Amino acid sequence: MARAAIAVIVVAAYGAWAAWNVTDDGLTGPLRSSLNAYFELFATNEPVVMALMAAFALATLAVARRSVGASPGDASLDAPSPWPALTPRRTLAVALLVTLSAWLAQRWALHGFALSMDEFNTGFEAAILATGRIFAPVREEWIGFVPAIKPVFVVWRGEDHTWYSGYVPVYAAVRAVLRLVHAEAWLNPLCAGASVALVAAVARRLRPGEAHAPLVAVAALVTSAQFVVTSATQYTMPAHLAANLLWLWLAMRDDRRSWLAAALLGGLALGLHNPFPHALFAAPFFWRWFRRREFARLALTLAVYVAFAALWLAWLRMERGGAPGGGGMLSLFTIPRIEHWRLNGMNLVLTLSWQAPVVALLLPLALLGERRLNDTERDLARGVVLTFLFYVLYGATQGHGWGYRYMYGVLGSLALLAAAATPMLAGAVGGVRARRLLAAGAALSLFVLVPMRLWQAERFVRPFAAASEHLARTDADVLAVETGEVWYGRDLVRNDPALSRPVIVNASMLSGMGWSALHERYGDRLRLVRADELVALGMRRVPPRARAP
Repeated sequence: MARAAIAVIVVAAYGAWAAWNVTDDGLTGPLRSSLNAYFELFATNEPVVMALMAAFALATLAVARRSVGASPGDASLDAPSPWPALTPRRTLAVALLVTLSAWLAQRWALHGFALSMDEFNTGFEAAILATGRIFAPVREEWIGFVPAIKPVFVVWRGEDHTWYSGYVPVYAAVRAVLRLVHAEAWLNPLCAGASVALVAAVARRLRPGEAHAPLVAVAALVTSAQFVVTSATQYTMPAHLAANLLWLWLAMRDDRRSWLAAALLGGLALGLHNPFPHALFAAPFFWRWFRRREFARLALTLAVYVAFAALWLAWLRMERGGAPGGGGMLSLFTIPRIEHWRLNGMNLVLTLSWQAPVVALLLPLALLGERRLNDTERDLARGVVLTFLFYVLYGATQGHGWGYRYMYGVLGSLALLAAAATPMLAGAVGGVRARRLLAAGAALSLFVLVPMRLWQAERFVRPFAAASEHLARTDADVLAVETGEVWYGRDLVRNDPALSRPVIVNASMLSGMGWSALHERYGDRLRLVRADELVALGMRRVPPRARAP
């Protein structure tokens, strides 16, 4: 217990130092780069959470020291009374509440706005797929202006004058179906609710007869600020989490139909957005099946995965007109240099600081006590470590994100490991004190950290949502926006695939001839949106010395 608490205190201290260091290096605010939201969010939001996390770890350490010499019977989790049962009906009630809460947070805290261009891009592709197409044609009069009207990450196909998202399609396809029934906004909240039900079901199967397991697993998940806030976004991560948990539930069933269903689900999960979240989660299970000579099961699964991988590669090649796909993303992976280690430490901080403080303690406790885990729990632990280590090789920041979003697909693993580590906590501090620490940590997160994180997200999103709404409501056919004058102004170029009015043009990419051509064609239906107009809505001006030439 002491080692786990000290590890959390060290991580919190590093986080406080890193927040100061990136500020001192001038990496925060619209000063040096327009792509530094990661550092700005970290320096602004994390220091107060570091203090709370360290204080909780210190309190736990003090409780553990006072518990030295306690009798073995004190470690019982059921003393002085049994844990309340988390029945399937109660689990369903919690799942429905989480679904509704995520939808409300999406509407109110995040203003129904896709902040990052990753979020926007899946919606862009969903809009295309909802029309029955893979590529959207760009009208002839706009072909010469594509660099100025193309949203970030959207891919232009010059050979047939179309554009598309560039991602594999499963998540966007599900969004497209829901879009047709005007329920697109419910996708991630529904994934969140499903994840709650699934983590409870898996916990019951992992630790049958242990009443604390489903309760702690569900509590760990729903009190995770990362789970709550990201469930309200339009990222693909909530779908990855739900898919991983459903895959795990199926894989734990001892029959061939479930194995085949898990393999088919896994193949689809590889195509949600990118293959890594599921592949890294499932890899330790494959390795165990290999070591235990479960070759029939492994062969069935890998055959299905290879078939789906070929399908998704063919999809990417088809989108790119036969050119190989995927190299652009893989080129971002590299051997870490010295400057990357600060970033990797910050990613570790975000992995823990967006969970309930008690979960931040239980995770290292589970990893340090791996021998006391069962086979499936060890696979989950290895998947967590593998996922983090894989992204150590990623040479860039995550950009926008609430918590370390590349770990979101294994949040269910963190919750299940927290349940597995609860008896270890009871052994260190006693059953009664363990229950009190669990309750205190969950309450601190639910009533302090989660509201604070929602407030932090709302405060950051608000100016971008207001500016985007202002542009959408402006009565003009074309808006030329001074994107280079404001922080992340380039992200305001959010044209839909059909180029509905007003078409937003990046004014900084317009030549004199381009401006004249637009003015000749649209006359007074063309409007220039100056930076002052956007700053008045809360966006931040970039000082001249920080602007790109």
